[in-house]
Amino acid sequence: MRVSRLVLALVFLPFLNCNNLGLLDQIENPGAGKAETFTTKNYVFYSSWMVKGDMAGVPFSECNGLTGPERADCGCTRSAAANGLRKSSGHQFKAWLSTSLTGGDAKCRIQNSPANGCTTPGSEPWYNTMGQIVFNTLTDTADNAPSLPNPIRYSETKADNGVSQAWTGTIAGGTVGTTCSNWTSSAVTSPVNNTGERTQINAGWTAFGTSSCDVDQRIICFSMP
Repeated sequence: MRVSRLVLALVFLPFLNCNNLGLLDQIENPGAGKAETFTTKNYVFYSSWMVKGDMAGVPFSECNGLTGPERADCGCTRSAAANGLRKSSGHQFKAWLSTSLTGGDAKCRIQNSPANGCTTPGSEPWYNTMGQIVFNTLTDTADNAPSLPNPIRYSETKADNGVSQAWTGTIAGGTVGTTCSNWTSSAVTSPVNNTGERTQINAGWTAFGTSSCDVDQRIICFSMP
């Protein structure tokens, strides 16, 4: 590392002055210290990272103290923040994961309103990260509209990762199907835990297939309205 910094210093020595003493750090750590940018849109994306059914593989250290869906939510929010997809510094994203707990249906979780029975219709559209409308309202997540104008398809970084599935535990209608013990298990199980597929524009976006809990899958991240 010292040798690398010395080489960089020699190369850029003619350009260094009091106004750019941090140039070496910027070269070695591009993006470090970069201020987060914000948007006015609601986004939905497939995570670029993959986890087993216990969500323990979320790749952000600040999420380590959380478990189950809350850990996935944390990963969604951190991914969104790193890619300019949040509407403010306090804005959160939720993973499209249902549980059998009270208020645990995915359609309730993304609006954080289990107390009112998930009756808030929502009027803002949700876009994929290529700027295409996927859901016109929250209601569309439950009735599939009956087909979506565009698939979720892309990751938070706009990557098109080929055919891939995501944990949902959610059947058509946005309610709980079969989960990996409410997203606390990565054990080998019968492949009955619901997954969605990112290119689907019908109910397959949330209820496409099934998987054993020990298999790595992506998750679907929704901007909270």
